[in-house]
Amino acid sequence: MPVVLDHLAIGTPALTDGWELFGGVLGGTWAYGGDSPGFWWGQLSFAAGPKIELMTPTGGPDAAFLERFLASRGAGPHHLNFLVSDIEATLLPQGTFAEAIRAGGAGIAAFFTPVGAGTALAEGKEERVIDGVPYVLEPAIRADVALVFAARADTLGNLWYRRTARNFNPLMATAARVTIAEASEVVPVGGIEPESVMTPHLYIDELVVQA
Repeated sequence: MPVVLDHLAIGTPALTDGWELFGGVLGGTWAYGGDSPGFWWGQLSFAAGPKIELMTPTGGPDAAFLERFLASRGAGPHHLNFLVSDIEATLLPQGTFAEAIRAGGAGIAAFFTPVGAGTALAEGKEERVIDGVPYVLEPAIRADVALVFAARADTLGNLWYRRTARNFNPLMATAARVTIAEASEVVPVGGIEPESVMTPHLYIDELVVQA
């Protein structure tokens, strides 16, 4: 699956400032992109190579993500956007998806589930009848990198999640080669009661604080 860098997005307080800075240094062709929820944007295109996209907040609730970024880090790179030639997708019921992640974290290679047995979702998979009930074999899911979000972390990397963040984040944290956690708040060790720790720090490789 070829991957090509399409553009580098840069947050800036004003499009004109970014245009004058990057256009003046790098040249390129400027095109105003329009008004997206929370920000205005435009791009500098070049004959060869990725584009540079400039983003400036427009105010209001939708602009909060970009305003926080600028307040915390100042003008600079916000994200990269890649193009891929094709994407392979697998359809899974949500409960099966969650169990596949849990199995991956627990070192279980595969598991049988009755959900989807005898349907198009089972095509190409092993099926078996157990106690008179048809089952389909589902492989576990493991990732190279997992990105999880927690409401609170301590400096060791122990995590506590709020509300629906408890559904998939604790599972995914265990099922990746590298797990990167972002937290709204980081407290000293002991700031999370031991019985409230939902992901132990041993699963966390990198910890960042929400901007």
